[in-house]
Amino acid sequence: SKITAIKTQYRLSERVLTPELLKKELLNGLPRVKFTAFFHNMLEEEKVMMKIGSYKRHKSVLKKLNDYQPEVTFLDINLNWIDAYKRHLKKLKNENTTISANIASIKKFLGLAQRHGIKLSLNLDELKAGNTKGNRIALQPSELRSCLKFYSSEFCKPSYRLVLGYFLFSCMTGLRISDVQGIKRSQILDGQISFVSVKTNKSQTISLNQ
Repeated sequence: SKITAIKTQYRLSERVLTPELLKKELLNGLPRVKFTAFFHNMLEEEKVMMKIGSYKRHKSVLKKLNDYQPEVTFLDINLNWIDAYKRHLKKLKNENTTISANIASIKKFLGLAQRHGIKLSLNLDELKAGNTKGNRIALQPSELRSCLKFYSSEFCKPSYRLVLGYFLFSCMTGLRISDVQGIKRSQILDGQISFVSVKTNKSQTISLNQ
């Protein structure tokens, strides 16, 4: 059955299957039939090139796919399947931005499959992920002052103070949570803090006020 699946994929992709290629596909080739298996293999292969946050995000998408339809094939995935999967995620109470991020992840790995010569059942240009930016609401100055007041009060538990401290530090500096989590107190010198941004991998120095 594995040989038949390999032959079918090569025929659909209009590629010549030689005995040498067949042996390679049987022993250690990429999964060319089941999308979830391909997704898993490529995710682990691309892991060294990804930030840990990106890897975890794609890993979460793969888990949802396996929960929904673990045996889904490349030939199963068309625009109708995508719409059905969106409805499934909506039933799970996923926000629209989360659904869009899931579709963007699926599109990424379908694109990788296409570059490996795997025949798809849809035109990737027609697959639109949607908005993934989310809804941000700014704090009012009075709300921020209330957070500061609670942080300094005797009623703030140590566990609350730690979390609120991270939050307030992010509010005051505008730094991403991934950067704040990686910063050590020893990096704060002479009213400045120097660090390497997790997302851009660039060195940054910012001045701190009181």
